[in-house]
Amino acid sequence: MSLKLTDRIAWSIAGIKSDFDRGITNVDLAKKLGTNKDTLAGYAHEKGLLKGEVIEKIVELYGFSPTWLLTGQGEPFPGARAKYPDVCGPEGPQYAAPHMEPPVVTETHSTYLPIADDLTKTARVLESETAYATALHMNILSFHQALNMEESCDKVLKQQDALKKRMDELSGEVLILQGQLLGEEDTSSGAA
Repeated sequence: MSLKLTDRIAWSIAGIKSDFDRGITNVDLAKKLGTNKDTLAGYAHEKGLLKGEVIEKIVELYGFSPTWLLTGQGEPFPGARAKYPDVCGPEGPQYAAPHMEPPVVTETHSTYLPIADDLTKTARVLESETAYATALHMNILSFHQALNMEESCDKVLKQQDALKKRMDELSGEVLILQGQLLGEEDTSSGAA
């Protein structure tokens, strides 16, 4: 049986409520998944525009396979093929698990990535309106957020360095002024 993305999300929600988090209310599950109960109900009935954040939470909190959620390949979660063979798809390439470290890139952008070719390929995937487009879009958003955080941290560090430098300059000026004041006190006490 080949399930559409909306079918897989609806199945996941039902599975979470029956196998993972028995007795959880729709309100509580919606909060855990970062949405509201009405949107969750829509997903459960295979309706509504799916948010990438919900897929990320299903993967993060309940161990569902992002590959299965987005493409239908493989198992919904480890060991599911034995209990739910009808919803498992063919074995296929697995996406990296969210907790795995990305590979270390030691080369620079200009020598490592053929940017123009990659932009063309990226646009083609995003325009395909497939599960691959959804996965790529989610990854782009995650990388963009990480890049923004990194740039913010760099900006804060530069501001800290500039403030430290200015404090050092002011400390030096204070010492000079103190020396001048002491010198004036010495000359005025010597004149008396």
